[in-house]
Amino acid sequence: MMDIKEIPNFAKDLIPRLPELVTNYWVEIAAGLVLLAVLALWRRSNRKDVYLRDFVVYQGPDDLKTDYHRYQAGSRAVGRFTEEELQFMDRILRTNGTGEQTYFPPAMVKLSFTLADAREEAEMVLFGCMDKLLQSTGIKPQQIDILITNCSLFCPTPSLSAMVINKYKMRSDILNYNLGGMGCSAGLIAIDMAARLLHDKPNGIAVVLSTENITLNWYFG
Repeated sequence: MMDIKEIPNFAKDLIPRLPELVTNYWVEIAAGLVLLAVLALWRRSNRKDVYLRDFVVYQGPDDLKTDYHRYQAGSRAVGRFTEEELQFMDRILRTNGTGEQTYFPPAMVKLSFTLADAREEAEMVLFGCMDKLLQSTGIKPQQIDILITNCSLFCPTPSLSAMVINKYKMRSDILNYNLGGMGCSAGLIAIDMAARLLHDKPNGIAVVLSTENITLNWYFG
């Protein structure tokens, strides 16, 4: 055991003050925690509310309505399915919630499944929604601060958000995000992302475009 005489002078002066220093240490920690709590409450109280301005759904032209007979005729024309497979597809078609007036993309009607056809489907839906949204709200494309697009199965280059920005001549400093490969959850993720971005951009305008693309993902056996 070290003798008290061997302890350096500065340590001899420090030992009597240890209770005071420990007390001050915990006081500082408590003060820091209180400060963090106050800052968190202040930030929460100063966050701006985010409101939904409008919501639109794309509806295709009537010539894209496809009944069971038309769908099966297209499947048969592809020439890749046996009669047994066609009968199985017919049973699935009649029990999966698809009706006799379901809209299918142009590729299903033309029986053409190329990258250009997939882009045509994406443009048809995204631009159709944007046109309706701009018309119903009176918002100009240059007023939009944030653009988020999401599509799980079709992720082209340039991106879907770039397609929309170029089509409507939006501002060069617009915040744009393209979510892909995230499944059905991407729609909710995009909404949450827009809300978080708007908290830091008071009075900003965000547009979220959610779609799916089945031109390149039709079942070919």
